[in-house]
Amino acid sequence: MYCIKNMDVKITILQVEVANLRPNPWNTNSVGAQNFEKLKGSIEKLGFFKPILAR
Repeated sequence: MYCIKNMDVKITILQVEVANLRPNPWNTNSVGAQNFEKLKGSIEKLGFFKPILAR
């Protein structure tokens, strides 16, 4: 186990409009069109339970 002491970590949290997000071309996780529509409908109906993390 490693222990890091005196590490200065700075985190910036931004709220970004969904329209400003773009897919990562190197992301190997992909969703088929049918599952995408199901996921989209679920999010529209129920919302998010966890925030979306993007970088």
